[in-house]
Amino acid sequence: MGGTEKTVMDTYVDERDYKLLEADKYTFFVLKQIMGGECKLLLTDHERLIICFTGHPFPVWIWAADDASEEEMEKAYQMAKGNMLLAAK
Repeated sequence: MGGTEKTVMDTYVDERDYKLLEADKYTFFVLKQIMGGECKLLLTDHERLIICFTGHPFPVWIWAADDASEEEMEKAYQMAKGNMLLAAK
């Protein structure tokens, strides 16, 4: 991801997203189940980032590629913040 690239995020999951979680299927079993249900917010680029929120009082699930850069992690944080998913400090 370059400094000026805009990440295109979709609001649906497909086989690409489920494939991303296969390498860590036990850790992300719950996220996989949540993605198949009703979510208030679901954002994915189908390659490096999945953000999923079912609603209060449940947590926001964020999956990022193991080799995610600081820039990618910051983009994930900003997306969560921009969608009012972070508690105010």
